[in-house]
Amino acid sequence: MIRPLLLSTSDKAGGAARSSWRLHRGLRAVGCPSRMLAFNKSSDDPAVRAFRPSLSVGRRLARRLRERSLRRDLPIRLAGDPPFEVFHTDRSVHGADLLDTIFPQAGGAPSVGNAQSEGSPDAPPDVLNLHWVVGMFDDAAFLPAAAARVPLVWTLHDMQPFTGGCHYDRGCGRFVSPEGRPGCGRCPQLAGDAERDLSRRIWERRARAFAKIPTDRLTFVTPSRWLGAEVGRSSLCGRFPVEVIPYGLETDVFRPRNQAAARELLGVPPDAKTALFLADAVNNVRKGFSYLKGALERLRGLPNLCALTVGRGVPDLPEGLPHVSLGSVSDDRLLALAYSAADLFVIPSLADNLPNTVLEAMACGTPSVGFAVGGVPDMIRPGETGLLAPPEDVPALADTLAALLSDDALRTRLGANCRRVAEAEYPLARQAHDYQALFARVAGAAA
Repeated sequence: MIRPLLLSTSDKAGGAARSSWRLHRGLRAVGCPSRMLAFNKSSDDPAVRAFRPSLSVGRRLARRLRERSLRRDLPIRLAGDPPFEVFHTDRSVHGADLLDTIFPQAGGAPSVGNAQSEGSPDAPPDVLNLHWVVGMFDDAAFLPAAAARVPLVWTLHDMQPFTGGCHYDRGCGRFVSPEGRPGCGRCPQLAGDAERDLSRRIWERRARAFAKIPTDRLTFVTPSRWLGAEVGRSSLCGRFPVEVIPYGLETDVFRPRNQAAARELLGVPPDAKTALFLADAVNNVRKGFSYLKGALERLRGLPNLCALTVGRGVPDLPEGLPHVSLGSVSDDRLLALAYSAADLFVIPSLADNLPNTVLEAMACGTPSVGFAVGGVPDMIRPGETGLLAPPEDVPALADTLAALLSDDALRTRLGANCRRVAEAEYPLARQAHDYQALFARVAGAAA
């Protein structure tokens, strides 16, 4: 039995972490002895271990020296007010310290294998499955050394691992370098216009790191076809194999609920035409709430229009529009009630991978409206599971919202299709089996 170890900055907090957590639980449900190592652990799962840096004098001194070195890249000054999205470096004060936790020396720190009982408790993993790992290690120190020990499978939740630090390039394309020349530099998401800026330095360090990894020791997994194509274009990672495996979710938790009951519980007016917006932070520029506001301004004449929002922050909505805010919600069953209370889910993202929110809405039988960006069209199929508008086109977004909110029969038909597609294409067991097969292939090829 292949023993994978999933690495993630957090086990449950944030969209990418929720995806890796679901995969971990799905793998264990199909009999795969998955383990997880996270910087921030919030679950009580004994198969998840929190990373604890060594407190030895030598390691503490090394972290202090790395911290001084990291200051050359800091502070990261972003363009825009507010900026488009966060930006992260490829370096960490922890260097390659994770290697000692994952592959302990004799008499050293206990193995992550102690987090579960399958097989030898000190056995190292057969495969490392990286997820959102910002801040966990230095790419240059960790990646080649880890790949020399076991095969790596890197599940990408955005573009950051193959760019100069941005999570979405917003179409700039500078991560694709001209023949024989370095990529990135003069990053539009960083303040200033220096050619050899922080993004160029990150790109160059990553180029040296990836060059040390044989092609058969690293496989990328992307949840969306769009992100898979972007990896293929990448000058850093285009030579590595790429598999497209969509996210899965618990269709028994995310399922249609009685709309009238859900609205009563959440305080949504019973006769409202309700559009739901959900994001970790409603004011995240990339999530496009300002475009939704513009679309709702154009729908003032639509009877009984109501906005339902979920996420941190106070949304800036058109004056006088009825609005129910649930704030930040982490409970899946409460989220399922929110999706069921809405007539449609709207995702005006300016860039996205395969948003969990659309999958969750589909599983709850709620059709979606959004911009045709990234992996969103993988799920929102016009006339089948929802409607799409061209990116950043506010009038078109308003028209699609009006078309769906005004047609009860269309919403009913699309909602039934959503549930059917979710059950057929995105069940958690299917994702888990696909990963289990991939882990077996890469481990077998490395044997």
